[in-house]
Order: sequence, then structure tokens, then C-alpha cells
Amino acid sequence: TPAGIAAAISAAKGECTVLLIEPTARIGGMATSGLSHTDFHSFESLSGAFLEFARRVEAHYAKTYGPDSAQVRDSFRGTFGEPKVNLAILEAMLAEHGAITVRRGFRLGELAVSRRDGGVAQIEAAAFTTGEGAPLLARAKVFVDATYEGDLMAQAGVTWRVGREGRAEFGESLAPEQPDGQLQAYNFRFIMTRDPANRITPVVPPGYRPEDFAGMRIALASGRIKKIFDYPRDCVFKAQTPP
Repeated sequence: TPAGIAAAISAAKGECTVLLIEPTARIGGMATSGLSHTDFHSFESLSGAFLEFARRVEAHYAKTYGPDSAQVRDSFRGTFGEPKVNLAILEAMLAEHGAITVRRGFRLGELAVSRRDGGVAQIEAAAFTTGEGAPLLARAKVFVDATYEGDLMAQAGVTWRVGREGRAEFGESLAPEQPDGQLQAYNFRFIMTRDPANRITPVVPPGYRPEDFAGMRIALASGRIKKIFDYPRDCVFKAQTPP
């Protein structure tokens, strides 16, 4: 994920040797897999690895299309970028540090965990495997969990739960009245273009089951869906700016 990449670069700058594990074939998480619209509140608040990343994205568009181009303007100082551009920038940032080794296609397996005073878990080693069963054993002084779901922490025995807490538990006014087992929304993201040369024809992914999306028919028949593409509601796909 971008957090894992930022941690790896920071550690490498601190003269550490880094092993960056990615379970898929593509680094960068959401930022390189469809998320082109980054949430932030002010340019003044941007710093660290993200600020460096954004500046490089803007520089890419300026070099490719010209400093006064629509692409530079729509990149919003480099904070909005196409996934393929974000991927190229992150790959380049990692390649600048010889202390970082990136291994793709490895998923977390078993952990070797010891207990310190007070019951604090200390990860000594982590085993990873590929889909073909190739093993990888990583021993390290420090392990960083930069997964979206906290897989490493859960495997180490850190307390976790699925769902939303009730309003009274932490006094959150916007929480549901009663706790439930619902998950944060999962979604599909993609980038649209009017340029035929910049298109990739969609293909049916492995394991796709049309019946899993039967609920969409109910939503469309209900009249609640006004458009397929719109912003911010009453649609199937939320079309973010820049267009």
C-alpha cells in the first residue's frame, strides 16, 4: 500500500535494510488500482512521502503534456493522477533505494511470535508463500503492518473484531444505535477515457459470478438509481472530478 511504500522509503533513508512484501503483482494498493482522487483538506497539510509523490506526479504531466496543459491543471498539483502514472512514480521512488527489496505475489502465512513482559507480542519471523507454494521466511527487528485490514497484527494475536460499534460504546454520535457486523464498503474503481488508444477492453475476471450482483437489479427497479454515472449519490458509479 502507499503506507507500506512510505514506511519502506523512510526506513531506507534511516540506513535500514528493508524487505517490502506485496501479496499481488502490483504495488501501491488503491492509489495504483483505480483511486485517482485523493482525499485531503489543504495543500499546506501535505508533507513527507506523499508530498514528494505528488510533486513527481505533477512533474510527469508537465514533462509529458507541457507545463500549461490541461493534464497538469487536472492533476491538482499532482494529487490526482492516473493509476498507471501513480504506479510508475512509486516504482521509481522505490528503485532509488538499493536497501529496499520488493517481493511480489507473497501472502502471509505463519508467524513466530514471542511474548515480552506485560504480554506484548514480539514478531520474530514471518513466513510467506506464493500461489504456487514457493516459501519465503523473513526475520527482522521491526515488522510494519501496512495492510488495509491489519492482517499481520491479527495473525500476531492483537485483539480485533468485524463490524461497527454501537453509539454508546465510545459516545460516537454518528455510529449506529446498536452494534452490527457490517463492513466498510468495498467497491470497484476504474478510469474512463474518450481516447481509444488509451483504453483496455474489460475481461471477465476469474471467479466472477453474475448472481453475486443480482441485488443491482432490485436497486435499479426501485427507482432509487437516477443515473449510472453521477456525483455524489443516486447512481451506480460515483464519477469523481476531474472528469
